[in-house]
Amino acid sequence: MAYRQNSFENLTSFILDLKLNKNFNSRIPIEYDNNRIKTNKNDCLFYTGSVRHWGELQSMVAISHCSGLAGLIHDTRHGIDYFLEPAVNENEQSYILTYQQKSPSNQSRIWSCEIDSSETIIKNHTFKHNRMHRSIIRERFVETLLVADSSVTEFFSHSNVTELYLLTMMNMVHSIYAHVSLGYPVEIVLTRIILLSNESDFQMASKSHETLHKFCEWQEQLKKTNKTNRT
Repeated sequence: MAYRQNSFENLTSFILDLKLNKNFNSRIPIEYDNNRIKTNKNDCLFYTGSVRHWGELQSMVAISHCSGLAGLIHDTRHGIDYFLEPAVNENEQSYILTYQQKSPSNQSRIWSCEIDSSETIIKNHTFKHNRMHRSIIRERFVETLLVADSSVTEFFSHSNVTELYLLTMMNMVHSIYAHVSLGYPVEIVLTRIILLSNESDFQMASKSHETLHKFCEWQEQLKKTNKTNRT
């Protein structure tokens, strides 16, 4: 699929080479913290690809087609991200394209949850120091739980819009981790989507590292509850 996008009064022109992302699980049921489960019957199509004249190494594209086009166009050469979305209260041919350029000096602190090595799925992989001379490339899989708190659902005001936003975002994540520039392909497997309400047991904290700590505790309790329900 080729798609041409003109923007910024024709100062920028993109020709996108896209293919259907068949590995992305967009029909996953949506769970709510009140134990309600909603069947996901969206007719959205999710695409990944590149900008034609930049190539796969110099660009990355993740686009969803849900009542219009939305997604990400990444320019690896200049560190620019273009975000595409339909214009509100306009006809289907009108879009908003915003961009964000990353500064090389901007670095953020990374926080992460600890992983129990006994639950690690990937085993016995051989890593070589020279990635250019690998004889075997093994694909990695990362199972992903996506949780959105009440602020997300309140912002979009409608659950269907929230769900489409989350799926579009995860299509971007899927495309980023599968990009050839990483050397080793990583398959992001979306296993669960949970939307939280104001009455949820998990609440955001004022500081990011505190929020992460609380979330790790919450998801650990969620795992224990799921195991109990299965027995």
